[in-house]
Amino acid sequence: MVGAVSYTRLSLRQFPEVDKPIISVTTSLEGASPQIIEAQITRPLEEALGGVEGLDYIASRSETENSVIKLYFKVDRNIDLAAADVRDRLQKVRNKLPDEADDPLIKKTDADALPMIYLSIRLQPLTWPQRLSDKTSKSPRGVSPVKKENFSLLP
Repeated sequence: MVGAVSYTRLSLRQFPEVDKPIISVTTSLEGASPQIIEAQITRPLEEALGGVEGLDYIASRSETENSVIKLYFKVDRNIDLAAADVRDRLQKVRNKLPDEADDPLIKKTDADALPMIYLSIRLQPLTWPQRLSDKTSKSPRGVSPVKKENFSLLP
């Protein structure tokens, strides 16, 4: 009994809960190609955000009409303070972006919101004679079972 009570009150030391501090910055420019997004939005933002305190590394993606920059911070960096620093840097560089570009959207990533497992199920598709055969072989209640025979509709 004492062992069970003690077990429930033990603190976790070797595997503490650690949320990775990740901040995403998404900026849109309607009608722009990936090359324009890269040159006019992604690169200026990366240069401005590269010196944020506690930054571990940056990953960016330029696609049609969108720039997505992910900032990965060191584990000991407070995510709220990092977001404030990112916001300040973005305000300073906003005038270097095209006027038509939307304001950069800052999003703090919650590690608990990420999926734990991806599951994919694949079934072999049935041919239409198999489906017809399966539907007609089921007997309604009160009717004796129907014997299933192999048949072909083609001569």
